[in-house]
Order: sequence, then structure tokens, then C-alpha cells
Amino acid sequence: MEIETLQALIPAIPGMITAGLEVWKTVVKPLLNKMKYNVSDEQEQEMLALEEKKDIETYIKKLEGICKEIDQKINIQNQTGNNNIQFNKNEGIFDNSTTTINIGTVPNESEVKKN
Repeated sequence: MEIETLQALIPAIPGMITAGLEVWKTVVKPLLNKMKYNVSDEQEQEMLALEEKKDIETYIKKLEGICKEIDQKINIQNQTGNNNIQFNKNEGIFDNSTTTINIGTVPNESEVKKN
């Protein structure tokens, strides 16, 4: 998924900006567009200015904020989508220490069988 790609790219961005690459235009914005993330003109200008000033720390913080926003959006979509799994709130104490589950096997019997 693209969000994992963007998150994995973050550690490489300082070196790319230091090298003078256009990270926003060539890498980040195309990834965001592919994820259907709407980049505002103000946001784009801010990121381009940070890149030009080589303010890497602020650039990374802004990009991490975008990643968190996308993650939240993905989680909301998953919760409201067709493939969601919902769990009811279970209250009470569950003690599984004495529970034995045998699947495809016969539990050991206390008697010894002779042939």
C-alpha cells in the first residue's frame, strides 16, 4: 500500500533534500495523489518553501502529520466499509486457565488401555 511506501521513504528524505532533489514534486506529491489525498495549494506552497529552505526537521514533521491523517482516514474507511469486522463489547472476567480445546484429536483418557 502507498502509505507504507510513504512512511518508509521518510528516513531517506533528509538526504534527498540535502542533495537538492525536488522531493515534493517528484516523489511525495505523486504518492499522495495516488492515495487520493487532496493537497491544498497552501500546503503545497508550504512544503515547497520548507524544501527550498532545507528545513528538514519541519518538513519531516509536516509529512508525518500527513501520514497520521491518512492513517486515520484509512481506519475510518475500514470501520465503515463492507469488509469491516466489529466486536461487541464483552464485559466480565474470562478465565481460560482450565479450558482445554481439542481440535481433530481425542483428549487423553485417564485409563490405560491394554491390547
